[in-house]
Amino acid sequence: MVAPRAACFAFGVLHRRTHGKVSNRIMKPQTHLVPVVLCGGAGARLWPLSRKQHPKQFAPLLGLGGGDSDGDTLFRRTMDRVARLDSRHSIVVCGAAHRFFVAAGLRESERRDCTIISEPHQRGTAPAAALAALEARRQFDDALLLLMPSDHIIADVEAFAAAVDAAAKVAAAEETIVLFGVPPRGVETEYGYIQLQQPWPGDAGAGLQVAAFHEKPDRDTAADYLARGDACWNSGLFLLRASTYLNAVARFEPGILESCQRALANRGDDAGFIEPHAECFAACRAISIDHAVIERADNLTVMAADMGWSDVGNWKRLADAGVFTADANDNRMRGDVVCRDAARNIVHGGGGRLVSLLGVDDCIVVDTADALLVADAERASDIADLVDDLRAQQRAEVDAPRRVHRPWGYYERIDHGDHFQVKRIVVNPRQSLSLQLHHRRSEHWTIVAGQARVTVGDKIFALTANQSTHIPAETRHRMENPGDEPVVFIEVQYGDYLGEDDIIRFDDRYGRAGNE
Repeated sequence: MVAPRAACFAFGVLHRRTHGKVSNRIMKPQTHLVPVVLCGGAGARLWPLSRKQHPKQFAPLLGLGGGDSDGDTLFRRTMDRVARLDSRHSIVVCGAAHRFFVAAGLRESERRDCTIISEPHQRGTAPAAALAALEARRQFDDALLLLMPSDHIIADVEAFAAAVDAAAKVAAAEETIVLFGVPPRGVETEYGYIQLQQPWPGDAGAGLQVAAFHEKPDRDTAADYLARGDACWNSGLFLLRASTYLNAVARFEPGILESCQRALANRGDDAGFIEPHAECFAACRAISIDHAVIERADNLTVMAADMGWSDVGNWKRLADAGVFTADANDNRMRGDVVCRDAARNIVHGGGGRLVSLLGVDDCIVVDTADALLVADAERASDIADLVDDLRAQQRAEVDAPRRVHRPWGYYERIDHGDHFQVKRIVVNPRQSLSLQLHHRRSEHWTIVAGQARVTVGDKIFALTANQSTHIPAETRHRMENPGDEPVVFIEVQYGDYLGEDDIIRFDDRYGRAGNE
């Protein structure tokens, strides 16, 4: 495990007893640690920067983005933390639509020793962790699993690593589930709380019992916890043996275990991803780890970890994480922003234009290339309800940002109208689009930069800057970049239907199907 670190961390061990029983020590031999990164979050409360096709763990929340790279992301910071641990291998569980974001992030972090499990459906963290536990048992017998969300901020990485080291020793010796508890920093109604039977420990090594779990208590209850000092925040990080988790799922949610076992037994392994069988996995109940296992288990250990943790659940929490610049009036800003006679605003100016505020207080303003949000800061958590309204109106801005990333590069919609659409498309070096066909639209390609190899029907030819070609409907075609520089081209689509699902793929190096 991780070597002991200097005094950057104090911890207490808390046991939950049921009917006077505490789990027996099993004294299994120490085994290696496998971090399991869970990437299923949607981040609707961070709209419009976080979208369904580009959720918060992959979105440029920690910077302005807007270039060819989104720069620093929550997922990349999570993988940086993984790199600080003494682990030989890691597992990432993500949605099928996001597996190429994961692969790209792993390449940039130079993590080669990682298994990617691509979930065919969203079923919550309990089934996702079951898939990871089954795969870890297959590869490593009975490894220690560190279950960790991909969309959290942990400011003190040294304290995090020390807490994991301490927790691993406990989980290796006992049939226990280790939770990481965070001392509350204020009255917060959007976090889960672990209520204790004694006050929160001030000294290392203090052992306390858990009285109850409370998910998102009301403000008076949360204030009472803070005043009494007998509760901690549940960080959503867990450390346990693979067998411990699978035994718990078999006990509390046997249907999930059976569905995951069948899904992996009939899995596909395409383009470097493990793909559980879609129909088998669809039978899983959708439920979180907390509700499926943690709140029912009687073999829990809570490790207190003061590590600067935040789940970055909304714009206020993101601003509290210190990624904005604050002025004298506590306006927290990012981008080209000017405030006058304004206070306590949160402003993200990422739309490529000046954002100005005059005479307004306590607002959230988020500007992007295709959507602008203005909200009361006290209603930061209600942004998800607004997103639901937009989804009911079938607004495209809910699902995809203006820049849509693909495994070969990205495209941006420049203009659209009745029967036409214009896109700017960038194909990365040595990458290519699939060999494909559209039934209901034709396309016209004009190269802006780079040297492309183009297939249209039975012809293959080169195109360079200021050259173009036409692709009629019902014609097989492909764009390839054989060079070392990006290929940039303008695509003009024309037809009676321009949806991304009007596509048939005949050959694709990324193993995609449909409109991925």
